[in-house]
Amino acid sequence: MTKDTHPKLTTFFVLLLIGGILATPLVYARLYYKNAHSPLAPELLAEHIAFAQKVETLSNWCSVIGLIGIIGLLILSHINSKKK
Repeated sequence: MTKDTHPKLTTFFVLLLIGGILATPLVYARLYYKNAHSPLAPELLAEHIAFAQKVETLSNWCSVIGLIGIIGLLILSHINSKKK
């Protein structure tokens, strides 16, 4: 196993990927839990669903950027190891 040449970038991309993966289910679980215990008015429920959809979009972008960043770092590491 080669030594990580960019530990801060690797940590950033991994956290971005994990955050992107976890954000959507957590927001929808919170919405479900909130609505199950005390049903929300339709207008308020619509606002919460709109917010959850915005979080889902952001979450998808975070996941994609994190994955592309990790793949880029792996390629960079592979290229650097061949140069040595």
